[in-house]
Amino acid sequence: GALNIDHSVIAQEISKAKVAKDDTVILYCRSGNRSGIAQQTLKKMGFLKVENYGSLEQARKLLASP
Repeated sequence: GALNIDHSVIAQEISKAKVAKDDTVILYCRSGNRSGIAQQTLKKMGFLKVENYGSLEQARKLLASP
């Protein structure tokens, strides 16, 4: 169920993907910087459960842990 959305168009694309504002959205990118920008954009749009997992490496670790 993962989506690859560029941070520069996340506001438009998240609406097209029909993600609810109370759904959990997990963000990550190569370094964690762009996912942080995307997180701020989504929060401003009213998304309630937006988590920035940082870099791809950090996201892999977080998603693999129980």
